[in-house]
Amino acid sequence: MTLDALPTPLTALSVLESDGAAIKGWLTHVDPLARAQHDVGLITASPWSHVLGKVGGAAAEFLRIDIGDVLVAGWTKYGELIEAARRTRDATQPESQSESVDLAGRNVMLRQHPRVDVLWQGRTIASVMFEVVVDIRIRAVRALVRGGSIVSLSTGSGYADVSIETQGARLGPKRHELDPHLVIPLGTGIRLVD
Repeated sequence: MTLDALPTPLTALSVLESDGAAIKGWLTHVDPLARAQHDVGLITASPWSHVLGKVGGAAAEFLRIDIGDVLVAGWTKYGELIEAARRTRDATQPESQSESVDLAGRNVMLRQHPRVDVLWQGRTIASVMFEVVVDIRIRAVRALVRGGSIVSLSTGSGYADVSIETQGARLGPKRHELDPHLVIPLGTGIRLVD
């Protein structure tokens, strides 16, 4: 039996936490939010908890990044893989010609800088800048390329480190060991060139 993918995608959020509580707790230490709560002064614990929940929800959305998609997007920029895709696409019998490409050491990093503005009575009381980092390291994987597409991945190993940071407060990095063969759904293949 061959597994093509996990039943649900492995995301940056699922690497950092499973229930969403860590982000909300972490946000209570974020300076702009603490300062805003103090400056507004009238916000009691219950409404402020609601504000933290909303900012935490936005931060969680920033982390709904599919690890497999990040790997594929990064790998499609590697010249060796693209050249193999072109050669197999242009072959006289593209469906019968395939090439194996070593992806070991083809590491991928995604860094994003989203922002959340907190509004109170129509004015911005805090702007929270985030930095989301997904760092994926691959140790042993080969891709089989046929007809211009990745059609299979060998079982291999690697890991993803995920973190989110804002104004000195950091959650992570947290590491998740992975097998790219299990986090990238191949379906009928991943098209690399047309």
